[in-house]
Order: sequence, then structure tokens, then C-alpha cells
Amino acid sequence: RGWASVLLVALIFAALHLPNPWLTVVTFAGGLLWAYVYQRAPNLLAVGISHSLMTWALVSSIPPSALHNLRVGFKYFGQ
Repeated sequence: RGWASVLLVALIFAALHLPNPWLTVVTFAGGLLWAYVYQRAPNLLAVGISHSLMTWALVSSIPPSALHNLRVGFKYFGQ
């Protein structure tokens, strides 16, 4: 509990989206928000739905080329 755990969760969440720079930054910010909200009102369904909505908003507002088609991991570097 507390800010240390919120920061740790956000860092782990962002690391899972490496090496895509846009997704890493955005998921770190989202991770901070979702970890904080989950600590105050633990509802995994609400976090999952908001994650889906934020992904949809991101995909709808940023060109696919900037997001590298949401690729992460080794797929980021190749096909």
C-alpha cells in the first residue's frame, strides 16, 4: 500500500511495454492512475474496462506509425 507500491506497479506496467517509447510513457502514466484508483477502490473489472477505453482512445487519436502499431518486445523491431 501507499505511493511506493503505486510507483512500483506503474514501473512494471511500463516495462512490459518496452521498447515502444510512446506506449512506455503512456502506460507509466496510466499505471500510476490505475494503481492509485485500485488501492482506493479495488475493482479489477473497472480497471480492465478503463484500460480498454484508454487503448481505444489512444489508437483513435495517435497515428499508427507513431505507436508502431502497438508492437512491444521483439515484435517492435521486426514484422
